[in-house]
Amino acid sequence: MPFWGSTSNKLTGLAELGYKFFTPKKHTITLSASGKRFSYAKKNNKFLTYSRLSPSVTIDFWKRPLSQFTQSLSIRHLFINQQNLLQDTIERISIKSRLSNSTEISYWGSIKNGYTPTTFRVCIENYRYQVFETRQNFLKTTFELTQSYQYRENRHITARLFVGGFPINSGRNAGFGFTRGFLGLSARGFADYRYDDFYFGRNEQKGILSQQISSNTEGGLKFALPEGEETRIGYSNNFVSSLNLKTQLPFKLPLDIKPYFDVGYFSDTRPGGERTTSQWLMSGGLSWELNDYFGIYVPLYFSGKKDDPNSFHSIMTRRNGFLSRITFNLNLRKLDLRRLLDNLSGE
Repeated sequence: MPFWGSTSNKLTGLAELGYKFFTPKKHTITLSASGKRFSYAKKNNKFLTYSRLSPSVTIDFWKRPLSQFTQSLSIRHLFINQQNLLQDTIERISIKSRLSNSTEISYWGSIKNGYTPTTFRVCIENYRYQVFETRQNFLKTTFELTQSYQYRENRHITARLFVGGFPINSGRNAGFGFTRGFLGLSARGFADYRYDDFYFGRNEQKGILSQQISSNTEGGLKFALPEGEETRIGYSNNFVSSLNLKTQLPFKLPLDIKPYFDVGYFSDTRPGGERTTSQWLMSGGLSWELNDYFGIYVPLYFSGKKDDPNSFHSIMTRRNGFLSRITFNLNLRKLDLRRLLDNLSGE
């Protein structure tokens, strides 16, 4: 699907091919290859682009007719070509492309129980990239568990647990400006190093586009730090964990507004720099979601003391005005045509 960037005047777009077949043991195997090319930043009046090619294989294991358990195994490889600015001389700046590679193995399972449906995902990723002339790599492991509990008819409480860390990370003690090996309690465009999600303002630091998050990615906290402090807290080259809670109210409202509460921990191993008072972050508020496609999150609480300039509360309230602290999620990956056709066909 080709596009033309109205601002960058560059050809962009995405495409995907897939082939599905069944094994003698009734497992479903899907071979696919996808590609995309978009601009991700504007620096020195130059639009920088990324290109990504991703071949993958997914095995959906056969389940017994009365079984409530579904499982799949997926292996994908990413080839990412990203343009960067290079200062050749004092007066000359050129664009140089760098290639990075990622191999990811993930195992997914789902238990469709009427009262407590549960899903989980275990993932291992090996990522290889280059900073200046130095080769870097990391091995990242993540675990995600989501469970919903029906406390009364058509009323649910949902809990999501996330744990992630780096058994190996050559940039464990580096600053975030020089490494891609980090996890975030809040998922935003600048941290999406694999270019999995779609952001209207991937590297925006202010304005409404800087308030876009991915609410079901990594830590799942629903905050966007103010300009100049995007990676100050909530991101780690070592380890993060979080718990996300949301519930439907006992009574129905026209928009089905849900209270939410998040708590997260991040291990900060960066050398030097100003730290936040606590590595435990908590926030809560009200949300409105349209399935997993779109969501609006209105924060009412941030942890920390108001009179402590390094607390989570003080850092977040430095965003100019209450409206600038509201975040939104737009999951365009859910609009994948192939997956929608599969769902309609019941596969």
